[in-house]
Amino acid sequence: MGTELGNIARQVGAGLSAASIDHRMGEDGYLIVPLPNDFGELVIGTLDGPNGDDLIIGLVGHAWHTHGKFLCWRFNCGTVEAIVQFVEGMFQGRYLLIEELVEGREPTKYIGTYLDGPDDDGDDPYLKNPPPGTQYKVYNR
Repeated sequence: MGTELGNIARQVGAGLSAASIDHRMGEDGYLIVPLPNDFGELVIGTLDGPNGDDLIIGLVGHAWHTHGKFLCWRFNCGTVEAIVQFVEGMFQGRYLLIEELVEGREPTKYIGTYLDGPDDDGDDPYLKNPPPGTQYKVYNR
């Protein structure tokens, strides 16, 4: 990830503050968001590249990530608003914070199923029918 978010980081930070979501600037210029129930931290930064204009949102210490461009498409809005909506969704339980546990391996965390409302059961086939020897822990449900 690149180290300069500049104006976008300030705008995302302002949106998170308005939503009462705790966050801070990391030493390298990334925006850090502690997630609910000690799930871990979300990092928001830019990818190194010719323009450095692709924002990436990832879980610290885990491979899971998404891109600002995808979130813009998903929410049909601008980058800042899309990122704030996505982070808000985690705190509201619309996106499941999942830890996959497989004996003999390090736990893997990821952000999973989008839930449309409180009656949505999170039709995630992995959670309903885990592969043999796999367990899932959901941190915000």
